[in-house]
Amino acid sequence: KDPAAAASLYDHDLEHVTPYSYEALLESYDVKVEYSPGATSAYYRFTFPAGKDGHVVFSMSRNPVVEVRAPDQVAGGEDPPFGPRMYYCAVFSKPFAAHQTWKGEVSGAAVDFARSNEPETVDVKSNILSGASAEKMLRGASQMAGRGNGWKNPFGDGQASKLIIESVVIS
Repeated sequence: KDPAAAASLYDHDLEHVTPYSYEALLESYDVKVEYSPGATSAYYRFTFPAGKDGHVVFSMSRNPVVEVRAPDQVAGGEDPPFGPRMYYCAVFSKPFAAHQTWKGEVSGAAVDFARSNEPETVDVKSNILSGASAEKMLRGASQMAGRGNGWKNPFGDGQASKLIIESVVIS
């Protein structure tokens, strides 16, 4: 229920970052986390320690709504610090062994997985709610496609390829 209490240590020296993926080891739990981001989606893979149950926690704090909608699905929404309300749906590769949700200043869901030697994958999609009319949908799609999200790019400033080519050409 307290996101800080569930946080994990990790070592930046053990991160693997490319323009299309990120990988880190959550040292406090010995969980390998990998993801590939998209403009309004992400694909995650969690590898839990052999012989131990797996747990994934969702938490939100700005007018949040979180619900378990199916045995393998968590959905919800919150008000971001910019723009309209955002909604998401996370679909896991296997059903949960157990789950719980909570509401309050911070709301969330925790989903548990039985011991498995296979990684757990999660397909997450997000978007704004634009209404049912074609006009509103087009306006919402345009807004999502053209908006700046205000987030710092975790993969750098987009100049890596240019720097590599300049380095090779100069060498």
